[in-house]
Amino acid sequence: MPHDVHVGIAVDRSQSVRAAVGDTERTLFIAVLLVIGVVFVFLQSPRAILIPAVALPLSIIGTFGPMYLLGYSIDNLSLMALTIGTGFVVDDAVVVLENIVAMSSPAWIRTRRPCAGAPKSVSL
Repeated sequence: MPHDVHVGIAVDRSQSVRAAVGDTERTLFIAVLLVIGVVFVFLQSPRAILIPAVALPLSIIGTFGPMYLLGYSIDNLSLMALTIGTGFVVDDAVVVLENIVAMSSPAWIRTRRPCAGAPKSVSL
């Protein structure tokens, strides 16, 4: 470049991306706390907290590995996808946990035991 040419930054998008990263971190932290709190309040079992407490951070950390290996950068679209993906993981973890607790209760086992032989008696 010639010495007479001066290059300046026209638009700096790094500030908005840094703000978005901070907002996403805060959102994900609040989501993890809310899931753990709701699971503990409704299921009242410290063991039940273990599934979402392990699944959520592992899924978030596990997302950044492939992003790094594939050369993706952190922009607003990837942050939005991370937040939505975490919502899916939260929803699935809570549904699976509720089903585990419901199916391991004695009332569920009592009501399902008489139905176990029904398909054999109905089939030809």
